[in-house]
Amino acid sequence: VWSKNRFTQNWQSEVRAGYSEDDSYNITSSATTRFRTRQKQASWLNNLDIGNDTATLGAETLRQQVSGTTSYTVDHRNINSAQAGYLLRLKQVTVQANARHDRNSQFGSKNSGQIGANWQAAKSWQFGGNLGTGFRAPTFNELYYPGYGKADLKPEESVNREVFAR
Repeated sequence: VWSKNRFTQNWQSEVRAGYSEDDSYNITSSATTRFRTRQKQASWLNNLDIGNDTATLGAETLRQQVSGTTSYTVDHRNINSAQAGYLLRLKQVTVQANARHDRNSQFGSKNSGQIGANWQAAKSWQFGGNLGTGFRAPTFNELYYPGYGKADLKPEESVNREVFAR
């Protein structure tokens, strides 16, 4: 469920809420096991036009639960996030910076971000670059799914560097 609204000429806001469920049964000749994950999510994202530029502010909350025929060391977690970004538009140059903070009750807090710029050198030529970091916690399926999961998985962290000519 979502709602997208323009409260003023310069402020656009989007609110989203969702629920998902993954319910699996593994049937073998010796046993039947059940594995269920549930997820509730809500987010609020705001774009604020400031002259030619755009500021973005947002917040998100996620509640995840796992249950089944097996008992789990961690059977639920909460992830709360805040994000901010700014898109600066100059004549032939565009610069964008984004930051995000995630607080994960299972894996702790992590900051990530991105900064990039491009230059429109001519009508048909653009040059630029980006630098960003990322963070992704393993899903409950990746941690615990019978016969597949690895309970000792750690979060993934990444660094991306890009230079381009178009």
